[in-house]
Amino acid sequence: MNQDLWAALLLISIYGICVAGVFQCLRGHFSIAVSAAVAVPLCQAIISCLFQIGFLSGLTALSPALAICFALACLFYVRRNGGALAKDGGRVISFLKSQLPVCLVLLPTLAYAFAQVLLLHPDNHDALAYHLPRVFLFIQQESLFLSAFSRYHQAVFPVAADILFLPFIQFNTLQGLGIFSLTSYLSIGAGAYALARRHVSKRIAASVALLVLSLPMPALQSVSVKNDLLMAAAGTAALLLALAPATAKSATRLFIFALLCSFGVGCKSTFIAFLPGLAAVLFIRWKLYQLESVLA
Repeated sequence: MNQDLWAALLLISIYGICVAGVFQCLRGHFSIAVSAAVAVPLCQAIISCLFQIGFLSGLTALSPALAICFALACLFYVRRNGGALAKDGGRVISFLKSQLPVCLVLLPTLAYAFAQVLLLHPDNHDALAYHLPRVFLFIQQESLFLSAFSRYHQAVFPVAADILFLPFIQFNTLQGLGIFSLTSYLSIGAGAYALARRHVSKRIAASVALLVLSLPMPALQSVSVKNDLLMAAAGTAALLLALAPATAKSATRLFIFALLCSFGVGCKSTFIAFLPGLAAVLFIRWKLYQLESVLA
């Protein structure tokens, strides 16, 4: 294998460890499906914030240092809770075996998508016009506020999603960049299952997830470097948190909800259109909790 592929595999592995660590942190409060749906965009939001802190502070060397600390913390947490993670993995495998028709369609497709992410370079117009060039400009000018650029898109669009490509660019590889879209695609599928499972059986919920993942636009963008799926995954996760049972000690959940919404806006400004609806769901859920507390 060439050097670019090794670099991509290394970075994807580190990203996977980070997602696993965040997932394990969430498992104490949520189901496997909800934890999986929230872990991906939450991990992306944390990594994006760490990278942005380095640029905004003027200490660009701080970005990789913070990211390494986060990855090591996730690795420590995964090793510490390896038994619980393995048990969850066994449950997922058992579930997949029970939903064999869905797996026969989904798993080969995901394997093919991962091969595309790993082996092919981005070639769509948006990626080559501003998603990737702006990251090179961030590195060159050591700032998120570009003073020189070739397209206004590179300077004015939100940076939260594109800044995730920073370590790949620094390792001088364009392979593996689609891993963020692919994991967001899986997060959306897990979120669809979790939302459907609230009202229907496991079998029907799995069919709903497969139907959502089979929609043309998400399937096509699952191997791209566009920001649409990252925004959608953040919205799905925020909705799941808004619908989660309210508790007296919900400050952490509210903070994660706010972080996901901020990340959604940071990915794509059109996410602002979803904020009133998400806030309304959260408010209604909290009022219902207060009413139940009074009646109890």
